[in-house]
Amino acid sequence: PNLHSWCRFVRVSWQSGPLSSTPRHPLARNADGSSSTTRFPSLRRLSSARVSTSRVSTSRLRGHTMAEGAVEVKEGQATLYFASQKGVFYNPPQIPNRDLSVLALRRFVEIRQEEVLAKRAKQAANAAARQQAEPAGAASADAPSAAAAAAERSAAADAPAPGLRVLDALSASGLRAMRYMKEVPGLHSVVANDLDPAAVAVMEENFKRNGLGAPQVVPSTSDAVLLLHQSKPPVGERFDVVDLDPYGTAAPFLDGAVQAVAGAPPP
Repeated sequence: PNLHSWCRFVRVSWQSGPLSSTPRHPLARNADGSSSTTRFPSLRRLSSARVSTSRVSTSRLRGHTMAEGAVEVKEGQATLYFASQKGVFYNPPQIPNRDLSVLALRRFVEIRQEEVLAKRAKQAANAAARQQAEPAGAASADAPSAAAAAAERSAAADAPAPGLRVLDALSASGLRAMRYMKEVPGLHSVVANDLDPAAVAVMEENFKRNGLGAPQVVPSTSDAVLLLHQSKPPVGERFDVVDLDPYGTAAPFLDGAVQAVAGAPPP
């Protein structure tokens, strides 16, 4: 309840168990030493993802050439593409986490939109009540301006709620940012941030292949803690949602994340 009354949403992921127990590399070797590039037992049980590799250079992904040895990962409505198997970062055990994150964010957006529309309706009702309470003579003299104001209030009340701004502070491949934009209605934009320029280059390529670009998804190469502290007045603009998915503890990011989320929604 406090989360909704404050209109704040900071989503935090964490790894269960020792860090070494969760593989960061999806292209791990099987027990017999063979490659696991074409099938993952864990992925068979998780329906939101599909992984494949290209053995020929003529296969296509959304109109783009998929080079030989490339890796394609389909999860939810997003598709990840890696030019080679070397250096691929994709974590299959976190698929349920990302699925639940999409569902949670979808519901949060619905709640925020309901709050905005309810606030507008209350403002319109209060304005109408004030107008009816005015003396008859004054009301007749100001009839044209009152009618214009009433029409303006009605148009504002019927306008859609503004879209939410999301910060994916530790985006890595950009998968979560793409899934948010593709699977959650009511978002204005998602800023996908990572400190590693190589990771940002990969996510920029995947944004293009998924038909996404500014202002829908905005890549950023910044230190996450610094970006969070800069995302508040007077330096910057707060986000409606901050997503934290660190590899390890989220403690260094929590102070900045709480300060970087917006307060009450605008009318």
